[in-house]
Amino acid sequence: MSDTRQPRTAAGSLMRDVARRFREGRNSLPDARWRTWKRRIAIGALAMFALMAALRIAAERALDSGFLAWESRFIGWLGSSGPFGFSDAVFFQTFGSDITLVILIAATAGIAAWMRRPIVAASIILAALIPDLVVRFGWAIWSRARPDILYDGIASPGFHSFPSGHAAKTMAVYGFLVAIWLRSSRSAVEKATGCLVLAFIAVVVPLGRMAMGVHWPSDVIAGLLIGFVWMTVLVRESARAERVPGQPVASRASGELPPSASAAAR
Repeated sequence: MSDTRQPRTAAGSLMRDVARRFREGRNSLPDARWRTWKRRIAIGALAMFALMAALRIAAERALDSGFLAWESRFIGWLGSSGPFGFSDAVFFQTFGSDITLVILIAATAGIAAWMRRPIVAASIILAALIPDLVVRFGWAIWSRARPDILYDGIASPGFHSFPSGHAAKTMAVYGFLVAIWLRSSRSAVEKATGCLVLAFIAVVVPLGRMAMGVHWPSDVIAGLLIGFVWMTVLVRESARAERVPGQPVASRASGELPPSASAAAR
């Protein structure tokens, strides 16, 4: 028997409607396509942990060989002559902070679910979740110390340094959202704006973290690479899973159901 109880709050009613529309979008996808997407995403996620292990080996060898000796000078330059002071760095790095990303993900994944695009909604969540786990794996396998060149390391958290979680999650989340924007829009102005927004955030968040003195440059480079690779996987697989023969992309972006699914929903 279906649950006909009405939520007592407006927020509860909205969440119930979002969940209903998510299920409608899910039911419009063939089961085989849904299973294929989940399998490919799982394989991609495992590959990300392998990439993290390879990056750790490469970075440790580069450090031992003296190839990364320039990093101390670069961080010192950021502190003395860089574009950000400490307060500016704190502000700009908040674009990639967990609280900012949680709000952004909740809003955009909710919109995607409302538009009956469950693959996109799930991908937005995974854009942050998998890089977070991969970064924590990186911290577990290499205890690289945070820099203490600026401000005596006062802003450094208690985690290890390599790679940068802010950089990884920023690139993956914002990159995926901009990619969906570009895929859905036919406006050259909108596409240019999306690219500029991504470029701005992908620069200021890592710079902010380094200007605060909490990451080495190689930390943020590795984080950006992790985020970019995972974003690429999500973009490719979401496009493949949502592709409906004979239906234009704009129709899926508007939240319309395929004709067969629309008839079933009625």
